[in-house]
Amino acid sequence: MRRLLIVFSTLFSIFMQNAQAQPLSVDPESIVPLPDKFDMEMPAPDVPPEIARFQGAWIGTWQDDRHILVVERVTPDGHANVVFAQSDSAFYSMNREWWRDKATIADGVLTMTGFRTFRYAFDGPDRLYMTATLKNGGVTSGTLVRTDAIRLAAGDRPIEWPWPGERVSIPHLTVRTPDGARPIMLEATFYPPAGPGPAPLAIFTHGSDVGRNQLRTWSFSTEAHWLRDNGFAVLALMRRGRGRSEGINGEEDFGRDHEGSLMDVSAGIAQAVEDDPLYRTIMEAQRQTPEATMPDAILAAVHDVTHTIKASAIVCWTKSGSTGLRASRERPEAPIIALTPLESTCQRLTLSWGVTPVQVPAWRTAEGMVEAGMRQLLQKKLIRRGEWVVAVAGTTTRAGGTNLLRIVQVGRRPDLPPSPADPLRPQAPRKRRR
Repeated sequence: MRRLLIVFSTLFSIFMQNAQAQPLSVDPESIVPLPDKFDMEMPAPDVPPEIARFQGAWIGTWQDDRHILVVERVTPDGHANVVFAQSDSAFYSMNREWWRDKATIADGVLTMTGFRTFRYAFDGPDRLYMTATLKNGGVTSGTLVRTDAIRLAAGDRPIEWPWPGERVSIPHLTVRTPDGARPIMLEATFYPPAGPGPAPLAIFTHGSDVGRNQLRTWSFSTEAHWLRDNGFAVLALMRRGRGRSEGINGEEDFGRDHEGSLMDVSAGIAQAVEDDPLYRTIMEAQRQTPEATMPDAILAAVHDVTHTIKASAIVCWTKSGSTGLRASRERPEAPIIALTPLESTCQRLTLSWGVTPVQVPAWRTAEGMVEAGMRQLLQKKLIRRGEWVVAVAGTTTRAGGTNLLRIVQVGRRPDLPPSPADPLRPQAPRKRRR
């Protein structure tokens, strides 16, 4: 019994050592299972060269996930024994697996049929381009390169798996790293034209996935090869924060920092949209024609005043919510803060474009309303001292009574003159040239 315990303890220690030797941060989508050994057989002398060249081990990608093909044996009549293996794929809901199968080789193409029809054709001396066609006609593709079958069976895997095109990095034209030292870099895959001479360039962009798929890089291999066959060069570009592209993607409340790790970017979500050169053009196009009423005239003026003085915020007092809705309809450049005493109005304004509703105590008179509101917003850290805001309110308590527009510097007493740096300070008249 004691001897049995010693043997069991020894085996358990060996098992634990092996378990501890395994890295804890292995990406499950990088694991491709294979059989313990391959039944490799060199092609016979009578096998035609166009068939014999397929024999061997091939490693690469299929639909941008890991894929291995091992052609163990080929015959003169074009039959082949193969091992097909693939990794996990969260995006395509596939599990890692391998199996042995039969294939045929004819007209320079190795074909394997089943739930998909796989076709492998040479795209260079030691490079295969593969397509997988579903019965409904859907096509995916990938690229594989020749590798050493012995090292593959021993468990060797590349750090960087072969990729369908040439990986390149492109500097962003306007967005820079947080320290301003350099532009952020965007990941791209370049496919040179198939023929000589100049060629038109087709550009793809991608980056709308969520979760772990946000970190996927897309090659657009299927589309790129079709375009190459039709005379194009192709550039498949990953939007910022997607794949290996730096920056904030602006579509989630998390993203990738400039070193590539995940980070919380809740405060910077709008960056990816608002720094687009067309953003303001789109917003201006959404403005509606003001009605011939005093509230509409006031809010139309607010839009222009906000742009002229570069105000930090628009603060409006509203009970029914109509003032906040009118301000939102103008699509101003500054955020809108709507102060209301009613919880129902606060909830309704939450759904309005650009509006941050804040519930405050009810006001009785217009006098002191602006100063009291500013104090509350300072306490909530929605505005800061020294900033310029545009205040909109009504001198009456009835709905639709908006008739007041004031320009306020936060924290400055109204009886003091503007400072020299104030945008509202009167400018000295210019001397006329003689």
